[in-house]
Amino acid sequence: MLVLLIGITGFHEAHSQRFEAPITTIKTNILGATSGSINLAGEFTLRRQRTLDDLILSMNLPVSYNPFTFGENKRMKHIAFQPEYRIRKQTSLGSGFFGINAHYAYYNVGGISLPFKLAPSLREQRFQGQLYGMGVTGGYYFKIGKSMGFETTLGAGYAYLNYDVYRCETCGSKLGTEEKNYVGLTRAGFSLVYTLR
Repeated sequence: MLVLLIGITGFHEAHSQRFEAPITTIKTNILGATSGSINLAGEFTLRRQRTLDDLILSMNLPVSYNPFTFGENKRMKHIAFQPEYRIRKQTSLGSGFFGINAHYAYYNVGGISLPFKLAPSLREQRFQGQLYGMGVTGGYYFKIGKSMGFETTLGAGYAYLNYDVYRCETCGSKLGTEEKNYVGLTRAGFSLVYTLR
């Protein structure tokens, strides 16, 4: 009986010291900001299941906006939404998560060169249209203080793109309308996170 009592007490102490999930967080994706995009996300706890698994269900609502045109008519203009339903697993250092998301964007992109010669037509042409899709993500939140932390995120999924193609110069002539189906990377993030209590 004494062994059982000591075991229960030890379990309670270990459980009470586990990382407590934030109720609401505000975050910004530092990777997204490097492209000149203004971005902000809020994550809201929907339900906490206090079991041995200590799972948390939350809704993450990110928005990204880029209204800028750079030199030589380079642009990555867009407004994008990527709401995500997350399931989190608590650890002593933070929490790992798995998410299912939808995404939508209206974009006007062109005159830019991507690394590794990805999408070479972006250098000579401009693409204006919309995308819709869905995907899955995984990541981890690292707690670094009472209210601060970092979150890494990587996701893949499907997107349907419908867009007009223009010559890259300002007011360039329209070359046509195209549609594409894309499967691949749909999200990458390294975010600074602030917890609201």
